[in-house]
Amino acid sequence: MYKRELERTGYLQHYLGLADMAHVVMMMEGGVIPEQDGKELLGTLLELYDKPILDEPLDPVCGDVYKNRESGIGHIAIGSVGWLKAGRARRDATVVAYTLHMRKLILELTDALLVTGWQIGAKAQEHQDTVMPDYTYLQQAQPTTLGHYLLGFVYPVRRIVGQLRQVHFYHNRCPGGIGSVNGSRLPVNRERLAELLGFNGVVTHTRDAMWQHDIAVHAGLATVAGLMTLSRLANDLQVWCSQEFGFVRLADEHCRASVIMPNKRNPYALTYVRKVANEAVGQLVSLCTAGLGNTGQPDTRVLCQELLPAMVQEATGAVRLMGEVVEGVKPQIANMKQAVINGDSKATDIADGDLMGESKDIPTCAEIIATRTQVGGAAPGPMEKMLDDCYYSFSGAAGESPCYRLREIDDSERELVKLVQGIVEGGNDDQSTV
Repeated sequence: MYKRELERTGYLQHYLGLADMAHVVMMMEGGVIPEQDGKELLGTLLELYDKPILDEPLDPVCGDVYKNRESGIGHIAIGSVGWLKAGRARRDATVVAYTLHMRKLILELTDALLVTGWQIGAKAQEHQDTVMPDYTYLQQAQPTTLGHYLLGFVYPVRRIVGQLRQVHFYHNRCPGGIGSVNGSRLPVNRERLAELLGFNGVVTHTRDAMWQHDIAVHAGLATVAGLMTLSRLANDLQVWCSQEFGFVRLADEHCRASVIMPNKRNPYALTYVRKVANEAVGQLVSLCTAGLGNTGQPDTRVLCQELLPAMVQEATGAVRLMGEVVEGVKPQIANMKQAVINGDSKATDIADGDLMGESKDIPTCAEIIATRTQVGGAAPGPMEKMLDDCYYSFSGAAGESPCYRLREIDDSERELVKLVQGIVEGGNDDQSTV
């Protein structure tokens, strides 16, 4: 019954350790856990910090990760392990642990999208004058530039980064200290618990704190939106690197050779990105359907804990890979330009010229592109403005960068461990602690 859950939620062990330490410190400060029992329990938690709870693999017979952990702690701190349950249900501990994990994963995905967006933008700047035909229905439409085409992916990436920042805002609120669902009669200090764990506040409503299924769906939606955007780019590049098009050549490390056909350079990296995107769409459907039942169902929470972290982690890898593909791709500039010359993409401008009584001469590719001077157009003027706009969007303030936030999280974890060490050793200069 617990086998699959244990296989997919083993990550909770580390974060349950942090949640346990913060809970014990907070309850000692509130006078609930006696000092000696608290020190014994914290000493055990330190001993197990960043180590497997048991020498053997997690045991499905014992139950979920929480019960396996409780059993492991009980083998060492026999007399004090029961205090971990004071004012705290199992779901309180596991949801805190899950939220701590997701907070980091959302920041890592955001960072990956920022880097990849930057890489696409850099390639767009490099090729803002590279002429190529644009396509609709996979048929030649009008002349454009490779730079303008690529910026069409930078802007959605920027929007998705904005969505993920909002998702992080909600994952940076502590759901802990809620007792079971409606609070506890014990003096649980939720704000202190949030502070110890490096959260930027608490989830206000205690029952809402335990479920928040909409937040999981928002995280899944933003993840899928990012993957879908890059999957469309991967689809185009896969077509363009074919012999029939010959518009781009992928770097060797992003291809793999056919076993039997030595002429083939299979664009496997692009296929992988598309695969991850396709899987994520199905996983998002699972997340959504899990929230359709009545409230207070543990299967909703367990599914999120099993599915969403793995989904976001795999998406982060695929996003970083796509950025590397774009960075390493070599546009075949001559082939792109020749496709415009040989094709019919100039037809609209010839007809527009007739309509406006202009010269009957067929305009050149560069002349056509130079007329697209409206906001967002492919002409040099609007392109420069968009490139500048994207540059500032993806550079941003240092204090708002995901890497900065990740360092803050690591710092808060070290501070918690340092505080616990001080309590266990019997001396602490912080007057707010036991």
